[in-house]
Amino acid sequence: MCNCGGCMPYLSFMNRLATCALVLLLSAPAVFAGELSIDLNSNDSRVDLAPRRNPRSAQLAITSRDGSTVLMLAKDVVAIQLSDAEMAKMEADTEKDTNFFEELILAGVRNFAGKSMEYPVAKLKVDYRGGALQFRNEKSEPIFTEFKVNNVDVMRNFSSADATRFVNAVRTAQSRRN
Repeated sequence: MCNCGGCMPYLSFMNRLATCALVLLLSAPAVFAGELSIDLNSNDSRVDLAPRRNPRSAQLAITSRDGSTVLMLAKDVVAIQLSDAEMAKMEADTEKDTNFFEELILAGVRNFAGKSMEYPVAKLKVDYRGGALQFRNEKSEPIFTEFKVNNVDVMRNFSSADATRFVNAVRTAQSRRN
C-alpha cells in the first residue's frame, strides 16, 4: 500500500464505488430482472451455495406450483434452485439495452440466480404441515427462516402430493444411510 497520501482520494472513491456496487447488486433483482425477486434468510451455516443441478439426475425433483423453483433430492443433499423456465424468463427480461455498469450488476445477479442451495440430507428433518414444507436441522431449528421467490413463500408453493412424496423420499433415503 502506498504511504504517500496522494492515493487516499482515489482509494476513498474506490471504496464508495464498491459500496455503491454492492448496494445495487443486492437490489438488482428488483431493479433489472423484471418481476424476479428472491428473499432468503438462513441462520444455518450448512446451507451451501453450489453449482446448478440437473433435475433429471436427481433421485426426486418436484417443481413449485408457479413453476419458479425446483426442489431436488440428490445422493447426499437436498437442493433447491430456480427452475429452467424462471431462468429463461429472467434472461428474457434482462435482454434490453444496458450500459456497462448495469451489465456488470446483471452478471452478478445471473451468477447468484444460476446456483442451487443445498443442505446435507443426513442433518435434515423435513415435514409437511399446515400446507408448508418445513426444513429443520438436528436441533429442530428452522433452516430457512424466510424463502420467497417473486414474493411467494417457496415452502408453501408445492402441491400437497408432491410435498408429501418429497418428505417420504427424504426419510427413505435417510433410513437407508442408518
